[in-house]
Amino acid sequence: TFLDTLSKHINNYINENQMKLKIRQKAQKNYLYADLNISGLRVKSTLGISVGAGKFNPKTEQVTDTADDIEVNQLINAFKIEIQRAVRTLQSNQNLSTQTVKQEIERIKSELTDPEHIIEEEIYLIQYGKKHIARSSATKKRSTIIQYQNCLNHLTE
Repeated sequence: TFLDTLSKHINNYINENQMKLKIRQKAQKNYLYADLNISGLRVKSTLGISVGAGKFNPKTEQVTDTADDIEVNQLINAFKIEIQRAVRTLQSNQNLSTQTVKQEIERIKSELTDPEHIIEEEIYLIQYGKKHIARSSATKKRSTIIQYQNCLNHLTE
């Protein structure tokens, strides 16, 4: 019937546009990569994250939960969120291709893991801290300003 046919077409459309993003670890390797399936495209791209053998859980897509691994898990989650956001933007701009997805993942990798990019953000944080101290000196107690300066000194060490 017409409704059955329409239902099949709708389900096919939904399945074609459904994004499946998995973070995986290559067998016998330490690095993690994104494995993305969407609209008939499959893209695999490394994330620039290395994890010791046996520490990555493929079911949870997380690293063994020790105090040192919390930052790695946060980084993995940030990758997932940013990749999904970038792919949705590419979809809405009708610019979804293997090449554009790989370019976006490389951009995200640079923003999240490149030391030079991170240093630029740290410098911005320090500049913001200095401006905040200067603005706050008229309204905050001297002891508070000293604490702010001590904190800023620790950040710049």
